[in-house]
Amino acid sequence: MKKKIRCSILIIVLCVVTLKSNGQVTPPMGWNSWNKFRFNVSENLIKETADAMKKQKLIDCGYRYIVIDDGWQSKSLGKDSLLLADEKKFPNGIESLVDYVNALGFELGIYSSPNKLTCGGYPGSLGLERIHAKQFSDWGVKFVKYDYCPARNKEKSNSGELILKRLKAMHNALSDIDSSIVYAICEKGWVSGQIPNARSYRKQIKITPQNRKELFHWAPELGTMWRTTNDINPTWGKIMQILDSQEGLATLSGPDSFNDPDMLEVGNGKLTLSENRSHFSLWCILTAPLMLGSDVRNIPDEILEIITNKELIDINQDKLCKQAEKIYDENGIEIFLKPLLNKEMAVCILNRADFAQDLMLKWEDLGVDEEEMILVRDLWLHKNIKKEGKYISTKIDAHDVMVLRISKN
Repeated sequence: MKKKIRCSILIIVLCVVTLKSNGQVTPPMGWNSWNKFRFNVSENLIKETADAMKKQKLIDCGYRYIVIDDGWQSKSLGKDSLLLADEKKFPNGIESLVDYVNALGFELGIYSSPNKLTCGGYPGSLGLERIHAKQFSDWGVKFVKYDYCPARNKEKSNSGELILKRLKAMHNALSDIDSSIVYAICEKGWVSGQIPNARSYRKQIKITPQNRKELFHWAPELGTMWRTTNDINPTWGKIMQILDSQEGLATLSGPDSFNDPDMLEVGNGKLTLSENRSHFSLWCILTAPLMLGSDVRNIPDEILEIITNKELIDINQDKLCKQAEKIYDENGIEIFLKPLLNKEMAVCILNRADFAQDLMLKWEDLGVDEEEMILVRDLWLHKNIKKEGKYISTKIDAHDVMVLRISKN
């Protein structure tokens, strides 16, 4: 097979991993209500989700945050411009819910917007950043998803400078009031004007892997994580589109700073088992936040097995925090390489084709010297592979992956 090297990683410089103020060195892991439940959130749903995640030992795998997305709020602000929880959905308020999930070992997350209204038409935090940040801190919230909503607020023509100013206002408020809170920015590319809806209002930008990094250069200074795409949905085509849109962003990722290709759809829609496995594997090797988006109260065993694959999660949570880059692309086969601590590396071989493929790849195509003595472990079969000769031979089903961890023997 002819090799197409899009990027190569010849020298791995091990950086000193230091804690930022919120202590979230590796990608955040948890659950978010939006993908499955949209605005149908409630106190009972969050409690039942926390109970299920505890029972299924998801907390032992690292899933820590339980995030309530849009729709938790009352339609009006309260006294002194405070946010109010919808009394019918959350009769005991947010603070008591924090206590409930904390008792199970989890942290609660909340949602707001740098607009007058959220995407769902509920009160946002524009101009009230310090008031609302103080509320979140007083409640004990440890994760804030901050979602820019231009369509709802008729603000599609806002400049990138204005949007950044709003995002910085909440960043500064959280930093000053409670720096332990994870700040998850969800602006979807509006600052740069890179998404289709924004292009009709500002100068059209041709997006390439070479300039994509510049479009998000501002993000690591503001957020623990930042959305690099518009909303995901549980289809193979959309997942592959989002995968492609991550190319060029790898150098932005590092300890406490993560590109966010959106929440996981594993277990949602009509994704096949292979597609679910690939989706999870790719987000792990991209060092993406792992935020589950399915109904974990009713999760099939085969999906639970995917999201609790500790060997894959260990790749995602490696403290070097390097995002994988594509090193091979030929006939529907793509290979991604992720540097790990101790000069190890993870390799994900993806078959994007609609048919199974028998592969014979040179070890050098995987970033391994031909004569190098190494230990190779298949992270889905959970077994070691003996390195023999110049090639690795395997078969990968349609829309499936093979993920390897490679280390010095």
